[in-house]
Amino acid sequence: MLKHLSIALPLFIAILNIVTPAGAEQIDRSYRVSAGVSRSKNLDTIPSVTNLNLMVPVSASEIAPDNDGVSELENREQSNSIEPIWSDSSRKNRSKPAIEKQSHRKLKSRLRSAKVPSLKSSILSLGGEEQSNRSKSISNRKNLIATNINSAPATIARTIRTLKSTSRQRIATRLPLPLSGNYLRLVRDPNKGNNDRGNPLYTLEAYVDGQIYQTFDAVSGTASSQNVDRNLGNNIAPLPDGLYAVSNQIVPGIVPEIGKTFIGIFPKFETGRNDLGIHLDPSFNKRNGYDGTAGCIGMTTAADRDAINEFVTKYHPQKLIVRIVSS
Repeated sequence: MLKHLSIALPLFIAILNIVTPAGAEQIDRSYRVSAGVSRSKNLDTIPSVTNLNLMVPVSASEIAPDNDGVSELENREQSNSIEPIWSDSSRKNRSKPAIEKQSHRKLKSRLRSAKVPSLKSSILSLGGEEQSNRSKSISNRKNLIATNINSAPATIARTIRTLKSTSRQRIATRLPLPLSGNYLRLVRDPNKGNNDRGNPLYTLEAYVDGQIYQTFDAVSGTASSQNVDRNLGNNIAPLPDGLYAVSNQIVPGIVPEIGKTFIGIFPKFETGRNDLGIHLDPSFNKRNGYDGTAGCIGMTTAADRDAINEFVTKYHPQKLIVRIVSS
């Protein structure tokens, strides 16, 4: 045995001495590659002799770097160092659908963490905005209706007054003139003008059997009330145009500005005026602030008042036509 060992040992030493410098360089490179792989795996152990791959030759093309500065051997080592998905023991027995399901769960988790709004929440958000706009529209419509309802009484009343006034003017214009029988007629004569206080002078005509019997000067209202709405109650505007019934009774006056007598006249149309009549204007053309009437027909002299009282007593006129605006 010792004889054989004495022969093999010198032979082994001779073989080691025959190793060329290229072989040493190859060993060094193999060591560096193995050491790099070990470092990539965070291993602190020194590679063993078996890891040096002494018996596996490495060609120069594998060691030479390519255009990217990385050799083919290093690419192979790096590719081998990437752990495949199937290397995980917990995944080896999983099927492809299970892996896809897990991927879906991870994707959903990332979406939730990123707070990406879902389609349902977006639809609900749009629906809420649309509902809000619809609510605002309904609220605005309700406010408009409430405003119209609140203003409706005034609008209706104003429309009714306008229609009534127009209707009265049409009725007064359509009155057949002259009427048959005995009646009175109050008209405006532009040639007479106004009195000294600026109050317009009207003409009161007395008819017997459809023919003029007498005429008198008269006033109605005051100088400042000629343009006031004549159908509004409690004012001193001239009496409105239209047809009136005439009282056959002459009654005493109850206030100084009416005088001694009063003949009542009654509108045959809708109006807010009342307590109208024919009487003397005691303050006619005087500077006492009472010139004119509160809508009645005011005779300008006591003689004319007595004459109209006599006409009413003798001929019993039933009607009075007033056309001081449309004449």
